[in-house]
Amino acid sequence: MAVEPYSFEFNLFLVLTIILLIAKLLLSFYLGFKVYSRSKEQEELKLDFMASVLILVISLLISRILYTIFDFQLTVFNPNLYYISPNLEVWKIAGLIATLGSSTVLYVIDKRILKFRFKGILAYIFIIISLIRFFLPINSKADFTLNSTIGSIAQLAFLIIPIVFISLGLKSPDLRKNGFLVAFGIIIYIFGSIIVSEFILSPIREIFGDIGQILVFFIFLISKISGLTMASYGVTKFTR
Repeated sequence: MAVEPYSFEFNLFLVLTIILLIAKLLLSFYLGFKVYSRSKEQEELKLDFMASVLILVISLLISRILYTIFDFQLTVFNPNLYYISPNLEVWKIAGLIATLGSSTVLYVIDKRILKFRFKGILAYIFIIISLIRFFLPINSKADFTLNSTIGSIAQLAFLIIPIVFISLGLKSPDLRKNGFLVAFGIIIYIFGSIIVSEFILSPIREIFGDIGQILVFFIFLISKISGLTMASYGVTKFTR
């Protein structure tokens, strides 16, 4: 179901997306300031957990800009246009950019918090899956939905982060509050990411029409902003 350009739904989705972009931009500045202040204080710029999350937020900002072009300019939310060039290439590049930030966080958590227990394998697997998705041929709506589904399942690898921080919070009372903030912030953010995947959004669109799609986008916006804000605030309290 396509959205009519400049209709109420189109304008509403655009406003919500702009709010999300502004939120990610502000979080980028906030984390950037924190990273700069810490590096100046320690007289050393290192890729610690906070710096990796800054890279993640910047990558999510850039990918969301590309997704915005994909949604509002190229396809106007019409699933029948998703797999057509150059729309598809923009969508794939956006996903790949987001993967770079996500993989960086997974690698740093493994190295600095888990003492390299997994030898970076989780990050490498995430990158490999993303590259497979990038080069996997998509010639139909069904192919696009399958690719999107694989991406959503791959995001579940991020659940290791909440598990790690919940574990830290339970073991260390002084880390509990911030550990839980990071953990539940990421869970909420992952939920917001998955809910707009085509394999979920498509049946909702078919059953509930525009109302269902509007509701999903509200949930998407609230989950993304609140989850990312919670996690980012918690991250600034960690020094690893």
